[in-house]
Amino acid sequence: MSEKSASDAEVVETDALTEQPEAIEMDHSSDDAEIEAETQPEPNSNEPAPKNGRPLAMAALAVSVVALIGVGAGGWMAGQQVSQAQSANGDLAADIAALQANVESLQTLTAPVTELQTNLARVDAAQQQVLDAAAQATETSDAVQQQLTRFVSDLSDTRTRIELIEGNRAQEYLLAEVEYLLRIAIQRVQAGGDVRTGLALMESADQTLARADDAALFPVRRALASEVAALKAVPSVDRNGMYLALAAAADQVDALSIAPAALSQAEAPEATTADGMLKTLSSFITVRQRSEPIEPMLSPAESVYARQNLRLMIEQAQLAILSGDQAAWQSSLQRATEWADRHFLSSDAVTQSLVTTLAELAEQEVAPELPAVGASLSALKKVQQARVSALGSN
Repeated sequence: MSEKSASDAEVVETDALTEQPEAIEMDHSSDDAEIEAETQPEPNSNEPAPKNGRPLAMAALAVSVVALIGVGAGGWMAGQQVSQAQSANGDLAADIAALQANVESLQTLTAPVTELQTNLARVDAAQQQVLDAAAQATETSDAVQQQLTRFVSDLSDTRTRIELIEGNRAQEYLLAEVEYLLRIAIQRVQAGGDVRTGLALMESADQTLARADDAALFPVRRALASEVAALKAVPSVDRNGMYLALAAAADQVDALSIAPAALSQAEAPEATTADGMLKTLSSFITVRQRSEPIEPMLSPAESVYARQNLRLMIEQAQLAILSGDQAAWQSSLQRATEWADRHFLSSDAVTQSLVTTLAELAEQEVAPELPAVGASLSALKKVQQARVSALGSN
């Protein structure tokens, strides 16, 4: 609307400017008429004067009238142009005022729009803030979710470890019991040579492992079965019975009879002839050849020492049983048998019983060859270490 008013004002101003040159041209035409009237040559005085001066006056008057009319017309036209210019200026001012009013009204109308745009900008900013907050909350939620997932995983692992610990605690007690039994069995077999006790302890350990019903203990039971079979192949040695038999033999020492001097009695030949008399006389002289030195008969005090020495030899044999020394065992029994034959009456029933007992015991082994044991204990230690490692990794 303001552009239309401006174009109308330009048209009015252009019309005014186009009209003003026309008025100026009319003024110039009237002036030229006057100048022409003034510059007209005066009538030649030599020419004969008109017969009447009235036509000239009428012509001058007409010219003056025409000039006046031209000037009036020019002034009127100039006034019209001024009036038109003023009117155009008024219209232009009115249009400008209207344009200003329109602009003000537009500004008044655009104020809510501007405010609305401002509010929309604020809403957009708030919405962006909400979106940023939502994105940050989403990221925080994801981080919390990841932490929660890790926490749940750690909790599950911890619960699994606790269950394993609780479930394996009884197994650990059972394995500790088996380890104790195996250690005692190995000690009895290797240090004491007590195969029977060691075998009983190993069989008890195998029964305990069977109650566990764990496939991981299979290597332990296999090694234990091999050791049990090897111990069963060892000849049985009744050390307690042998020890008690020697103790009974030692109790018989006091009942033994000391052997008298062994003198051979030669038969007295008949002295009927000279040869017979010579034989009779030669019978009183006995010649003996001994490879050993002659031992005199023991006195009562020496008989005590003989009995005591026999007891000491029997006790040495008992110590050989306890230590499992086969060489000491056989040497002690052999010396005890020889001592009884030398210093005690061999025809006595007690002596014969003692010598027979010593000879029978000497034929037995107190230290048979023992198999190597300990593989089952090593296998058990490996299983225990594997369990500890598994719990630590979890």
